[in-house]
Amino acid sequence: MEPETAVSASYPSVRIASLDLFRGVLMFILIGADFLAGYPFVPAWFRHSAAFGSISIIDLGAPLFIFAVGVSLGLVFLRCTTNGMVTAEQRRYVRRGVVLIAFGIIGSVLLHRGVLSDWEIYQTIGLAGVIALPFITLTSRGRLAAAALLILTFQAIGRSEYGAWLRRVETGGLGGVLGGLAWSGVILVGSTVSASLREGGSGLRTRLITLGITALATAAVLRWFQPFDKPLITGSYLALTIGLSALTLLFFVAVSSRPRRWFLPFTVLGANTLTAFILHGLGLLALTALFPPATPMRTVLIALVGLYAFCYAGTGWLYWRQRFIRL
Repeated sequence: MEPETAVSASYPSVRIASLDLFRGVLMFILIGADFLAGYPFVPAWFRHSAAFGSISIIDLGAPLFIFAVGVSLGLVFLRCTTNGMVTAEQRRYVRRGVVLIAFGIIGSVLLHRGVLSDWEIYQTIGLAGVIALPFITLTSRGRLAAAALLILTFQAIGRSEYGAWLRRVETGGLGGVLGGLAWSGVILVGSTVSASLREGGSGLRTRLITLGITALATAAVLRWFQPFDKPLITGSYLALTIGLSALTLLFFVAVSSRPRRWFLPFTVLGANTLTAFILHGLGLLALTALFPPATPMRTVLIALVGLYAFCYAGTGWLYWRQRFIRL
């Protein structure tokens, strides 16, 4: 296997190819799923589950993406601990979190949705990242312990009146405002593989396989006591998605050891996921206003191509300029 930070013709700078590919594929799917979700011709398996106590394939996307955010965050702070820039980087991530939360709230207001009841992935990633920051410089074991504590804290909260409130009015599907506690745990778990990912080799495979199997086994046990439920962020659901995240990243590690030309469209998105993320949100705001649910399928698909073009225009320009804005 080539070192994960190898430079090749497909990657214009020293970057971790598997992580860019992982994030890029997730982003590509997320763009299509988010846009198509509001149209009646889309099959049920390509929609977020509307029922509590159940999940669909698309409900697995956000946790994998948040896990990847944790891996990226861990890589950033591995560098910061060697150059003494930890505090400055933490301040930057707090600012980034505030910007993401504000962007999500503005979107909710423009779409005439409740600010608190429509807590979407922008707000979730922003808040979860801020909550994770105080623990990000701990050892891997310390971060896993903090992650378990944060996830268990939300499980307790979910059994209170807050859980009943989520069932009544929450529409974002990510546990509402307090869901950031659980998702910060996922970020911290993702960050524990960062050092191994940077080094590559058999140690990385061992860590990802161990994490994946352990998490899936935990999900199988917890499933006897609670359902897989995304809106309530049940422990079984989180364990399932953490296990799938680790094994999916392992797959991309194996695939990216031999770069292919077809990687490039995904790598362009994955190298500047934050930009793609924001551009896709802006595009959604415009297109959902222009194309209501009754729009014919052909027109919707043409609009989707336009949305992809919009996202690729921004990320492609940055990729060409070898500029990478971190998520």
